[in-house]
Amino acid sequence: MKLIHTYTVMLLTLLIGCSSGKPVESFLMTEGRTLYFVRPTQLTGKDVDVIIDFTHNTTPNKNVLCNFTVESSEINTNTVSSLVFIINSSKDTITTTEVKQLFREEEFTRYTSSITPTEFKNMLECFANDDCKFSINLHANKQAITLSPSSAFKKSAKSAQKILTWE
Repeated sequence: MKLIHTYTVMLLTLLIGCSSGKPVESFLMTEGRTLYFVRPTQLTGKDVDVIIDFTHNTTPNKNVLCNFTVESSEINTNTVSSLVFIINSSKDTITTTEVKQLFREEEFTRYTSSITPTEFKNMLECFANDDCKFSINLHANKQAITLSPSSAFKKSAKSAQKILTWE
């Protein structure tokens, strides 16, 4: 089982490193619905790295999945309670709901959570505006760790904002 988890993280890392791939993939589903996958990108903070990806399903009333891997040798990655997207210096915040641990290894833990399609749209629209201030706080061990979006994260978000359909 541990070997499967290790291969999963290796696959995510490989996907991040592939610059030739599109930042957003779309898959046609039944009944004319589409599934959009925003490829994994990396966020960095003090003593922690986070690999994050999003899956948006255009089925009505379906939340956007936010999956992320927390890696650190300095903090207990087993204690993540939320991921908060802060837009325009705390004017608007988006907090992931129902953070669930998928699996844990020695120095990293994989989580899944969700945000509403409207929240996802607002987050992506922020990236269309170069003046928008954006940061992400990882809440773990009863503390907030600020993560900086990488240029790859911003590129993926801008691409997603242009591609995604909002029904």
